[in-house]
Amino acid sequence: MAREATDEMKYVLGQLVGLNSPNSILKAAKTLYERYNCGESRDSSSSKTFDKRGETK
Repeated sequence: MAREATDEMKYVLGQLVGLNSPNSILKAAKTLYERYNCGESRDSSSSKTFDKRGETK
């Protein structure tokens, strides 16, 4: 199971390297954050940080 997570993270990081736009990187990071924190208590300060950054263009 840990190996699968490591392989998945390597894949995701490889995809992030290919992104040119800071907004694309932010969206991908936010998606990962939400995916890996579903079902757990969320730190609201982290969510606010993502939301504020996502609004700036």
